[in-house]
Amino acid sequence: GGLGVRELRRLAKETGIDEATVALLLEIAYAAGLLAVAPSPEKSAGDYPTDERWLPTLAYDTWRAAPIARQWALVARTWLSMTRAPSLVGQRDDRDRVIGALSAEVARVSAPAVRRAVLEVFASTDEAMSVDVEAVLAWLAWRYPRRYRRSGVMEHHARATLREAAALGVTGLDALTSYGRILLTERPDPDDDPLGIRGEADELVAALDRLLAAPVDHVLVQADLTVVVPGPPEPSLAAELAAVADAESRGGATVYRVTPTSVRRALDVGFTAADLHALFGRRSRTPVPQTLTYLIDDVARRHGGLRVGAAGAYLRSEDENLLAEVLADRR
Repeated sequence: GGLGVRELRRLAKETGIDEATVALLLEIAYAAGLLAVAPSPEKSAGDYPTDERWLPTLAYDTWRAAPIARQWALVARTWLSMTRAPSLVGQRDDRDRVIGALSAEVARVSAPAVRRAVLEVFASTDEAMSVDVEAVLAWLAWRYPRRYRRSGVMEHHARATLREAAALGVTGLDALTSYGRILLTERPDPDDDPLGIRGEADELVAALDRLLAAPVDHVLVQADLTVVVPGPPEPSLAAELAAVADAESRGGATVYRVTPTSVRRALDVGFTAADLHALFGRRSRTPVPQTLTYLIDDVARRHGGLRVGAAGAYLRSEDENLLAEVLADRR
């Protein structure tokens, strides 16, 4: 039945993103093949899975390692062509049931046509001209009078398209971006490149690449335990920082902060104190402050004093003498 309402709210809370945008990203990830359902190995009496989990696919690893422009190209192309309507998440169906994210009720065959119709309004204007919501709706009502007036469905999807296009960066300041125009005019073959990881001849990726700052592989560590990334981080650097620090602010430069909790998190996933010292020594363009060195050593000294694990077997007996004999026997 898709993703539960509570799980969607929890994702929104943990990521700091509103539920509508979380639903949009989940639906795109699913349509792009980056997210799939993994049935539980446990079966009920009727041989149906008793539980299902949504997990990243192997394609996600390939996508995450790609440059930002190629990542965005897959997201945007998937959104434009997918037969999923994320704006329906949280609405009620004909039986007055809440429509969940990643459920079958979100599918709408007409969704791609509505998105293209909305974006074509922007494409028909000058590049520097902005178009407000009412102008888009008026154009659609004139161009598709019968479809537009039918129960207000097209108007709902058109408004949703405007919000989604702005959230994804296809539009900005009520105008179509330069690379958004390329996205609208191209006709890619999904069978030719299902992940959108095309070669250097990809016009959409090349256009966006020219506008993006070059990814950086270094940080600036400061005495107050903040770590500044002066640009978009490379995938490997972003993964390392996610393990050892907490993001505080994002923008042209991302600011992270190293805390005892974040250091403990890195140690939990397998880093050692020596690994963390080497990481900051390798990545930092500024001298590593003593406060950070002392913090890592202090947390590492206390880490692992108490461990929690799972027992795979146990011995049980009502005979205390037998148990004592087993405990004393070296075999």
